[in-house]
Amino acid sequence: MGIDKPNIRWVIHYNMPQSIENYYQEIGRAGRDGEPSECVLLFTPGDVHTQKYLVEVGIENPDRKIVQYKKLQQMVDLVYSNGCYRKSILNYFGDKLKEDCNNCSNCLNEGEVTDKTLDAQKVISCIARMKRPFGVTMIIDVLRGSKNKKVMSQGFDTLSTYGIMKNYSSEDLKTFINTLVSHGFLEVVENIGVRGSYPTIKLNEQSMRVIKNEIKVEFKESKVTKSMYVENELYERLVEIRSNIARENKIAPYMVFGDATLKNMASIYATNKDEMLSVAGIGEVKYDKYCQQFEETIKVYIEEKGINKKELLKQSKKDNVKNCSTNKEFFEVNTNYELYEKLKEYRLKVSKLEGVLPYMVLTLNTLKEISGRYPLDEVKLKDIAGIGNVKIDKYGEDIIKIIKEYVEKNNISPEWQEKKKLKLVLDGDSRKNDEIALDLLNQGKSIKEVCDEIEVSTSTVLGYVYDYIKGGNKVHFAIDLKSLYSENEKSSIKDAINRFGDEKVGVIKKAVADEIKYESIRAVILERYIG
Repeated sequence: MGIDKPNIRWVIHYNMPQSIENYYQEIGRAGRDGEPSECVLLFTPGDVHTQKYLVEVGIENPDRKIVQYKKLQQMVDLVYSNGCYRKSILNYFGDKLKEDCNNCSNCLNEGEVTDKTLDAQKVISCIARMKRPFGVTMIIDVLRGSKNKKVMSQGFDTLSTYGIMKNYSSEDLKTFINTLVSHGFLEVVENIGVRGSYPTIKLNEQSMRVIKNEIKVEFKESKVTKSMYVENELYERLVEIRSNIARENKIAPYMVFGDATLKNMASIYATNKDEMLSVAGIGEVKYDKYCQQFEETIKVYIEEKGINKKELLKQSKKDNVKNCSTNKEFFEVNTNYELYEKLKEYRLKVSKLEGVLPYMVLTLNTLKEISGRYPLDEVKLKDIAGIGNVKIDKYGEDIIKIIKEYVEKNNISPEWQEKKKLKLVLDGDSRKNDEIALDLLNQGKSIKEVCDEIEVSTSTVLGYVYDYIKGGNKVHFAIDLKSLYSENEKSSIKDAINRFGDEKVGVIKKAVADEIKYESIRAVILERYIG
């Protein structure tokens, strides 16, 4: 799942992943812009057999197999869990969540909690009377009164528990037993043999407590739950406008505005410049380029629906307008350009002394964030993006001195706020470097101009273009690729690409001469896609 887009709304697993680690990493692709997103796992018991086969053929070391089978069982336990999924996942990784999330399908399940203690006791009693561990299928056959030869040959038809759960279908009983395992009332033992893995069920301390009526077994009876994604008519109209603009400009929709920006825009019915600029993700540049159409669409919507905007905003001003300027997902910083220029002068001086490019000292975005936040000590400086302990040791004292002199001279009393894990938005522009680079290329800027503006290497910009194309997009701008390599270099690079493919640039770099640059490799690769 090599997807790195901010506005993924759904992640759908067509079968069960091999471990909770895999599952957690994959569902983390959704909702990176902070907007609600939905993850759906479609599961059948056959998925477990598929994953076991993959473990069996893919891992030779017996110890590693046992570890992987354990991870797989933990994933199965999660699937069959009757409790809060979020709590289960966080507990797995060592984080404790006291309250249920009230957002996963188990929490949203409208079914009633039912006492399943008696049915659990029947299963546990049956396993105890079978004397030695057996797999789920054999246990189900005994409980449902099967005439299977194996059941009869073992004499299980003489047990008092034989056939006492005929009211359950095989699948329902299997789900019930797996749910008991998931909640710790039973245990699975993974036995590794010459023909692979054969899990058996055994009793544990919790099983004994259930038999003695010391604890109850209560599960919620499942009902189909509604999707969490709710469409909003105005928002959908704005999405359509965004799509049209993206097509006209031949760029991806999220490069116009992110989903969170459109939803904030819709929530305050923004119809003028001040209101638009109060929305996270909209700055002067994007306002001038795109916002007129959005304003007109919102005005038409207000008129159609007979919305009293003044009254509505008066009632919800604290909740809505304030939320847009201090959005929970964004941390907005506006550059103080006077201080920013002083910091740039300092950076240039240091770069000359060290004999390096200015951006290798500190990036422009780091300087902009410093100028807008005024960190007055090293602890606060650590909360700035792009400046770690090493750079603080080298430049921190000088930077703090420049800031202190500036705020004292201008009678500024900075009010410090921690950024924590919020997404930084500089001057109303929430775009990442790759989005800015592609915007600039679409505007007709050369590779060198783009590199100078966002302070990244030529190789990095070409990498952005490559990722954009591999994401299924077409480029409508020209790049002078031939100037980035010689014919001899091209021949060597193409030979390496034919051997190793074009996705691992590092592997290609090792296969060619040391003097061939990364940008030359990326240029030859891109020629395969854009000519």
